[in-house]
Amino acid sequence: MEEFTISGRDSCLTIRLVEVYGFPDNTSHWGGYDTRAAIHVKVGGFSVDSTLWTSTGELFELYQQFRICNESVKGTVRFESYEHQLNFTAHYTPAGQILIEGVFSEFSDSNNELTFHMHTDQSYIQSTLAEMQKIVQKYGGMEGVT
Repeated sequence: MEEFTISGRDSCLTIRLVEVYGFPDNTSHWGGYDTRAAIHVKVGGFSVDSTLWTSTGELFELYQQFRICNESVKGTVRFESYEHQLNFTAHYTPAGQILIEGVFSEFSDSNNELTFHMHTDQSYIQSTLAEMQKIVQKYGGMEGVT
């Protein structure tokens, strides 16, 4: 099972790849390969379990941003899925704390959404990066596997 989790204090965001379309021959114009993923977001007593449409290229770019910010302990990670279901930013502080602010909406034309704030730090992101690296190694970057 290919998945990664961003964990924090009393919260988590998990993306699990359910189906990867076109691998390894046909890449997506969004980069990498189109995917149907399962998403789980839990923050305090609120949670959502749904389907997320994204691409392995978008996940590659997310991995790259987290890797760079985590190494330098500064910067901001930005993610928005091509269907606009999930978007979030992760702001790094010099002390290694990370504030993640985001929104998930099952359907982009729906007014129903989960707005979330997660507090985490570099120590949690290390395992996230290790999980994401396995996905990147299998599916490659924006051009897919070469």
